[in-house]
Amino acid sequence: RREALVLWVRDTRERKRREKFQREILSTTTHDLKGPLGAISISCDVLLDKDLQDKRTRDVLERISSSANSAIHLIEEFLSARRIEEGTFILRPRQQEINPIIERCLDTFRLPYETRGIKLSLQLSGEDLTGCIDSLGFERVISNLLSNGIKFTSRDGAVQICARRVNGGLLVSVSDNGAGMEPSEAQTLFQRYSRLSKHAAVAGTGLGLFIVKSVVSAHGGSVDVTSAVGQGTTFDLFFPDVPPVNERGELLCLDFA
Repeated sequence: RREALVLWVRDTRERKRREKFQREILSTTTHDLKGPLGAISISCDVLLDKDLQDKRTRDVLERISSSANSAIHLIEEFLSARRIEEGTFILRPRQQEINPIIERCLDTFRLPYETRGIKLSLQLSGEDLTGCIDSLGFERVISNLLSNGIKFTSRDGAVQICARRVNGGLLVSVSDNGAGMEPSEAQTLFQRYSRLSKHAAVAGTGLGLFIVKSVVSAHGGSVDVTSAVGQGTTFDLFFPDVPPVNERGELLCLDFA
């Protein structure tokens, strides 16, 4: 009996062209949005620095500033995730002080935290604490975890960043006393676009922790999650002193999922 073999050949050039066009539109649009949103945020901060007597005006300005910063953060998430997917997110780690980077992140999120009544604190084991990190990648990691702290910590709650030197590297912990989760749920957090069903009503892209995991893994480090329902969540990030850089001193942040 003779067997027939059927072979399909599909031209994917048009699909790839459309996908490239969509990526370019997304990149251009998000870049163009960052400028006006940044101007709105800075203008609100300038006005808030003045001694405003009208509480209603101050509340409105704080809400505008918080919303603008949230939108900027979402844009950064999309851009970072796209670069990771395309293999164009290049990291250049070097030994440097981490305190100025964390302080920048805290300055960005301090107003939203205060507006929502959440206490934000920083605890470093030394004033000149250093790590072998890419400053932009490290800033993305801390910012995404602080953004999570706002979303999943209730009013009058607390979020704390702790950092210290350990054998062979830097350990940074970001903890909150929010709702927490089951240990089994924590295993799915770092998947791209992954969100827990109970958080469906909370605004978000499902990209923040995917970016955190990708950046830390690219450094040759690790991310551990400790959580319990009703007791909060802690993310422990380890950055080794000798990341696996190439001959140009670079790391390529890729998604291997």
